Amino acid sequence: MKKLIVLILLFSAVWKVNAQEISSLSIEKAVETALSKKATFLNSQIDIEVAKQNRRATKGQYLPQVSAAAEMKNNVIRPTSILPGELSNRPGQKIPVQFGTLWQNSAGVTVSQKLYDGNNLSQQMADAVQEKIALNNQAKTKIALAYDTYKAYYQALWYEAKLKNLATDFKRKTETATLISNKAGEGRALPTEVTEAQIASKNSKVALDNANRNLVLAKQYLLFIIGSDTTGGGKLKLTTTLAEASNSKKTLVLGVVQPTERPEITEQSLNEELAIVSAKSEAKKKGPVVALNGYLGTQGFNNNFAKSLDFSSTWYGNSYIALNVSMPLFNGFDTETKVQKQRLKGLQSANTKKELLQNIAYEQNLAKSACLQALDNWQVKKENVALAISTSALVKARAEEGRNTNREVLDATATLSEAESQEIEASYNLLLTVLDYEKALGTLVK
Repeated sequence: MKKLIVLILLFSAVWKVNAQEISSLSIEKAVETALSKKATFLNSQIDIEVAKQNRRATKGQYLPQVSAAAEMKNNVIRPTSILPGELSNRPGQKIPVQFGTLWQNSAGVTVSQKLYDGNNLSQQMADAVQEKIALNNQAKTKIALAYDTYKAYYQALWYEAKLKNLATDFKRKTETATLISNKAGEGRALPTEVTEAQIASKNSKVALDNANRNLVLAKQYLLFIIGSDTTGGGKLKLTTTLAEASNSKKTLVLGVVQPTERPEITEQSLNEELAIVSAKSEAKKKGPVVALNGYLGTQGFNNNFAKSLDFSSTWYGNSYIALNVSMPLFNGFDTETKVQKQRLKGLQSANTKKELLQNIAYEQNLAKSACLQALDNWQVKKENVALAISTSALVKARAEEGRNTNREVLDATATLSEAESQEIEASYNLLLTVLDYEKALGTLVK
């Protein structure tokens, strides 16, 4: 009951927090928020509590079962019985006789204590496995939520980096357009070069505006994924950058990471265990059930209602203790069939687990290879940006001296923009491949 109250309070707190707007968000806080707000995770916690209650109910069957009952009966027409005439020297005749009183009252307490029930004992073990399954399902839900949250956060970082880069690119192209326009006024640039520079600046502005809108949508999507209000998405501040997130993954990719058992494997192990326990439970249904039953009660009889309630004179006590043993003898092979079905389910889980282990090992190797390729590509793109920056600066300086053409300035500016854009794409791709790698290793969440 206390746990149920705690869950109700938790849901109330979640509803209240959902109405609050988040102003800044780290990636760790994003995952934490998703786990505190998303119904899928909260429901998985409830599933665990349900499994615990089922286990408790099964155990409770071995506790004394106590019930009380009371009855007040008015025999409006007393029951009639037929006696043979021989009892009153009237052979061959049937003599109707009414027994009982007008008022008949009773009260009593029944107690039953189960002494042995093999099926119940096996069911207790099955309930324990079901609780483990609920816990494992919660672990799967946690991983899925964390994966979606990381992915949405990385996407927002990606759009934020693109926006920042496009803002720099727009400024750079605008300055280049101004520079070439000034040169045209001095007779050192062709009109077509001016037009080309101006178009490049306008296109950069359009791309900048689109990136700004995409960033707002990406932040709103992130808030949606973690179960928060999305209306303030445009004002949301991310506490890290794409470059910082990418740099933090280099050690993980190059290092040696010990994989952990994934919930998918645990699930098949638990299914196999459950099948074994369920087979035992079905088999023990053919065994005896032994219980001790007892009754303590009293009855009152009188034709007068008031006197029928007089416990001192018209009530008579009765009680009994009984040992009850019941056992099925034959049920048409139903038990044997159910036992075999559970054993076959166990074999299926064992086969699935074996194949999963092979698939996961391959998935981990594939993810590791993809990470190494993404890391190499990211490092190359970073070097390309450094080279493009120095080249662009050199071309502009030489152009001022008349040693490079305006066309070469435009080309160097475009090359730098493309290099920066490719570095951002490589950073984003690195984060996604590392995310898949951590998921494959089973290390995505603690």
